[in-house]
Amino acid sequence: MGLTNTQVRDFADHLINFCQVITITSFNTDQAINIFNSLNGTGIPLTPIEVIVSEAIANSKNRKAFEENWQEIVKKTDNSSLNLNLLMTHYIFMKLSEQHGTITRNPGIRAFFATNKSLLNNDTCFTSELDKILDNINNFDNLELGAILNKFNGNFKPFVSSYLFFRQSSEYLSYLLRLGAILELTDFSYGNRLFKGFLEKMNLKYSQINTITDANLIEEVKQHIASNFNKADIKQTLIDGGVPTPIIYLNEYLYAKYHKLEFNLNRNVDIEHIMPQSGINRENIIKDAGLSGKEEFYKYREKLGNKIPLESEINRGIGDAWFRTKKENSITSHHGYRGSKYQIASSLVNYPKDTWTKEDIDMATKKAAERIIKFIFE
Repeated sequence: MGLTNTQVRDFADHLINFCQVITITSFNTDQAINIFNSLNGTGIPLTPIEVIVSEAIANSKNRKAFEENWQEIVKKTDNSSLNLNLLMTHYIFMKLSEQHGTITRNPGIRAFFATNKSLLNNDTCFTSELDKILDNINNFDNLELGAILNKFNGNFKPFVSSYLFFRQSSEYLSYLLRLGAILELTDFSYGNRLFKGFLEKMNLKYSQINTITDANLIEEVKQHIASNFNKADIKQTLIDGGVPTPIIYLNEYLYAKYHKLEFNLNRNVDIEHIMPQSGINRENIIKDAGLSGKEEFYKYREKLGNKIPLESEINRGIGDAWFRTKKENSITSHHGYRGSKYQIASSLVNYPKDTWTKEDIDMATKKAAERIIKFIFE
């Protein structure tokens, strides 16, 4: 709310009569931060990013140029999948790879720059490297591989940035996608050594382009997968029950790739249940699908073969319609599967049956499981 003229006058009178402005000059950044935090004890402390920027400004030979470069970085993050904190995490992993020393894990922004202050002595190089990371990740996000990898655990992304800083091929990055899929299909957490620890050790090799080839990196991931994860167990997980949403997207991605079709997630997307998951016709749906009862219905509705990506507007338009209706060209003012740009949905338009039964779900699940297993292990 705006202040009235009287309120502005009262504020000015109070500032002039009861307040003092004190200027404190420090030529040492650490000292300046300590002074600020002491004076600001009841306020908001400086963030790690603010500390880094103040250090870089203090060391800069041309402060105006640095501030302009930094503002460009800030603007770029506004149009990126990275915010400033994530960008700095990506930068740290890139530098850990460049140093390829004994430190593999991100120690945190403050701790990293406390022991790597020299990186802020060349502000032009610092902002240039941040800019390169942003360009690399923005370009990668626009690729089909980037779109699907973004659906998986976000902790994988700094390793994408680090790799792309030193290398060009995207084939290796498809092996990070394989690891992401395994993470979704096992009981391990990302923090397990088979994921976090392994990726951190691999990261140290990305910068060693003269001694370690992309083929070497790929072979190491292949061996890691073959040695530590059981193909039969993962396949059974895919077949038996519900799977995480990223796996639904992966199935669509692989279907499109194997059929040499477009894959595009750059639209509003829902997860569609081909056999409806609910609705007033549930009893008839159970009978139509050849299911024994509600318990089997609840199991089959969540199977991999019954779930596909579909545009949100189409999904809301068709609701809990019958399969034969979903295959039609249009439903009221909305399109059915025929209007979808997602390839599995589009392929169902020509499905030879007008019913979607237990056997159809089993067959679709088996095909999807084999497709994903082949991608991960072969």
